[in-house]
Amino acid sequence: MKRMILSVMIMLAVCTGCTSILREHREAAAVPIENIRINTIPDGEYEGSYAGGMYRWRENRVRVKVDSGRIVAIDLLYSKEIKASDSVFIHMVKRVMERQSLEIDALTGATLTTRAHLKSVETALKSAEKKTQGVAE
Repeated sequence: MKRMILSVMIMLAVCTGCTSILREHREAAAVPIENIRINTIPDGEYEGSYAGGMYRWRENRVRVKVDSGRIVAIDLLYSKEIKASDSVFIHMVKRVMERQSLEIDALTGATLTTRAHLKSVETALKSAEKKTQGVAE
């Protein structure tokens, strides 16, 4: 009887955990990424961040450098999930700089991580837009 109760408790814990992970994955996949018109952004360095979703697993902060209406660098200042040297981040930076767009394909298996970091790039560029429009952050 004790084993049966323990088994049921373990199964409930696993199911609850799986449900939480699925809910977090759905949320992360649905993070909207607005494609910013980069050629309208003034030269400068801009920081942006993403809180990381409901469990803050993907929290991150980046610095984006714009020169002559083009993104010339994206630096990872903080990430709960990856390092700047990880292929996920390197791939994202390369694709954004090649396309000069936030509409890129993610590295296979890293869609949620890529979207989280793209969100930080978006917020950095939006902060630049606000400055050009004279809106305080």
